[in-house]
Order: sequence, then C-alpha cells, then structure tokens
Amino acid sequence: MAWCEVYAQPVKLKYKSTVCSKSTVFAFFTTVLSFLLPLLVGYRSQGFWLRNAEYREQPTIQFKHDYLMYIETDRPDRPILCSNLPFTKEFDRCSVIKSREEDNNKDGKYDELLMEIEVDMSSNIEIYTIYLIMVFDYVLQKHCLLQMESLGIVQFTSGLPGSRFDYTGDLRLVQKQLLVTRGRDLRYNHSVFIPNDNGEYDFNLNRIIRNYAKRTVSTRLDNSYQMWTSGVLLNEPFRINLNINYPEESVKYKPSFWHVMKWAWIQYFSLLFIFLNLFQRVKCYVFSNHIIPTMKDIPWKKTS
Repeated sequence: MAWCEVYAQPVKLKYKSTVCSKSTVFAFFTTVLSFLLPLLVGYRSQGFWLRNAEYREQPTIQFKHDYLMYIETDRPDRPILCSNLPFTKEFDRCSVIKSREEDNNKDGKYDELLMEIEVDMSSNIEIYTIYLIMVFDYVLQKHCLLQMESLGIVQFTSGLPGSRFDYTGDLRLVQKQLLVTRGRDLRYNHSVFIPNDNGEYDFNLNRIIRNYAKRTVSTRLDNSYQMWTSGVLLNEPFRINLNINYPEESVKYKPSFWHVMKWAWIQYFSLLFIFLNLFQRVKCYVFSNHIIPTMKDIPWKKTS
C-alpha cells in the first residue's frame, strides 16, 4: 500500500544551560543585537528620522487689484506713476486697467490672471523701463495652513524706446524655511505698503522690495517671457499685457511627531526582520554544532 503525507510538524529542540554560562551570555547578546542593530543601521543611513516632507497643492490665489507701476522715461525728472493705492491716486496716469482671473480646469481655484494696462503718453516722451508690483492673496489649506499677502514683481529695461510690453510668467512659492502643520500661519497676512507713524504709506520701492526679500515665505514671478515692441506711436497709449499663471506647488514642511514615528517604524521593522533571521541562523549554527556547550533537550527522549 502506498503512503502519502497528510500533515507535517517540525520538531522543536531545546538547548538549555545555566544562567551564568557562555551560552546564556551569547544568547542574550545576540538577542540584544537583533533589536539594536536595525536602529543603528537606520540612523547611520541618515534616513531614519524624517526631518522634512513635501506634498503637492494647488494654492488659492486671488489678485487683490492693488498694484504700483513706476515707469522711467527719457526725462529723469518726469517719471510716470500708475497705482490704485490711496497715496498715489492723484498721480495716476493709467487710463485703462482691465483684469480677470480664469479657472481653466474648473476646480474652484483660479489658474491665471490676465491684465491689460494703457498708460497715457504725453508728446515726445519715450519709455525705457518698467517696474510693476502686483499684490496677491495667497492661501495654502490642504496640509499646511498659510495665508499671506504676496507680491508679483515685473521689471524690464530696454535700450530702445517702446510702445508695447507683453509679459508671461508663473507666480511661484519661495520658501526659506519649512512650514509647520500645526495652527494657521498669518505672519505675513498684512499689507506690504505699511504706513508710518503719520499714517502715510511707504512709497520707497527699494525699501519695499528689500523688506519683502527678507520674508521666509513669499512669492515671485518665475519662468518669465517678455516681448518689448520698440518704437513710439504718436497720440497712442503705451500698452502692457500680462499673463500670470498660478501653477501647482511643491510645499515643504516639518513633519509632525506621529508622521516621523510612522516613517521610522516602517524602516525599523523592515531592518528588524532581516537581522532577526540572520541572528536566528547564527544561533542555530552555534548551538547545533556544539560550538558553545549546552544541554540538548529532545522531546521523545526521556531524561533519567
């Protein structure tokens, strides 16, 4: 009659020794090393503790319809100023300002700003340089809560007088430090044109840009393309066309305690599995070959 295997069970052999013996010390240290070495290897690989993390988010951006434009001409004593800020309305030389924001992918957030500006020109005036500051409301709310008033600055200089300027660029997030996940960050949720003690707004462009550059979180125009149309058109305004895109951002932040622990445990247990199997094979080899003296306890052999 033929036989077939219907069930298999391993035999468990026990190796015994006294408390104060070489085999006990060896078993103790191999067990400790099995749990300690994964921690040391993970730490020395500089990836055990997660110090920073990153995620993608489409920010909520809205043009606040506040702007300041300074134009240099061939007459240094007669620059052109355009703005809707309270302290510059009497100097405003822009006859037409059109702006609209569009949601191209219909996700409820604006994706680009289209802006047209026409500057009234006096006779025999040539334009060479443009400084334009636009104010935006910038919000992150997916993982890090941030709300701030940010700027988009356009600067262009040409050696030839122009009659038209076209600009296309992306409004990008600039981080000098990691954001935090706890609470709402409102450090920069205030006007960049801070009034002085007399209630008058600051109109020093150098000071405004210098203070803005010191921010740890800000925005700037990047991936820009400019087109300058040279020439002077009589009795025609100087035209400026802007197309500012609001792309998706990679936000860097400081992970929370539980985020760090989750990342650390994943690495630790993956290394622990390897070292437990490694030291188990070492102990099996040492004890089965009697390299260290022990007493083998065999289940089917009765002890006298």
